[in-house]
Amino acid sequence: MGLLILAIGMLFTFAGFFFSLLYDFPLRFTGHYEKGSVLSPSPFTLSPDGKTVVFTSPSTGHGDIYSMAMDGSHIQQLTSKPEYEANPCYSPDGRSILFTRETSNCGHIWIMNADGSNQRQLTFGLDYDESPIFTPNGDHILFRRTPWGKGFGQYLLFTMSAEGTEIQPSSALSAVSAEYAVISPKDGSVYYTIRNYGQGPYSQIWQMRPDGTNKHKIADGNLPSISPDNSQIAFLGGREDNELWVMRMDGSNQRQIYTSKSTKIFISCTPNGRGLLFLERLQNGKFISRIDINGSSYHEIYNIL
Repeated sequence: MGLLILAIGMLFTFAGFFFSLLYDFPLRFTGHYEKGSVLSPSPFTLSPDGKTVVFTSPSTGHGDIYSMAMDGSHIQQLTSKPEYEANPCYSPDGRSILFTRETSNCGHIWIMNADGSNQRQLTFGLDYDESPIFTPNGDHILFRRTPWGKGFGQYLLFTMSAEGTEIQPSSALSAVSAEYAVISPKDGSVYYTIRNYGQGPYSQIWQMRPDGTNKHKIADGNLPSISPDNSQIAFLGGREDNELWVMRMDGSNQRQIYTSKSTKIFISCTPNGRGLLFLERLQNGKFISRIDINGSSYHEIYNIL
């Protein structure tokens, strides 16, 4: 028995060393990283037709995924497992939803039909996989992976087919320590957020070409979201990420449209480009709220707590 335990220990030690070598090896930007993609630990996702919001709520004591109409009505629970589930993302055709399910300190990518049926697991193993998104044509999935044995935040970017095969690494955004990114559907330019732990604003928005060249800062802020017509970017400003701002694609004409009492809110442009949907924690709950792109017509839609 002692020899068996020793052998198992040596096996896991070797596996950790092997995975460390594999994931630390310099990796190139792959062609599967397509225009229009967004990488984010998103708390909600909008259907392509703009009629439905899918979100994570802890109201049952653990994270489950729900859907609702844009006005906050027709609430439907899509998952009901005891594990924590988050990061929902609609497929381009609106028929499927990707999400992360946490099991025994591991995270795995799952997919289900838009009504919550036919849930099936796509990634396996000891790694922590999260934040899955579809590429615009729906053929591939981009996700974030923290390899087994690595610390929090030491993640790499991976792609796989929509069926969960052909898993391979991609490192363009890992190379710049990006924590969030969105890809322009027009020219493939990458807009990403990096943390500034020194002096000045806490987060910065940078832009680079699809091949990773011409990196340059365009704004102080976080979580950029590109409008559907590719004319402007909405983003968060302020040290507490509680200000909603809008700017042109090159970073010019920056203007603040709203200040929230919350901190670390999440933001997304609506599919019609006329409004912004965002998650904010207020004194009486944690709300998904909406505001017009010009800063008017603010209203709270639904309290997810």
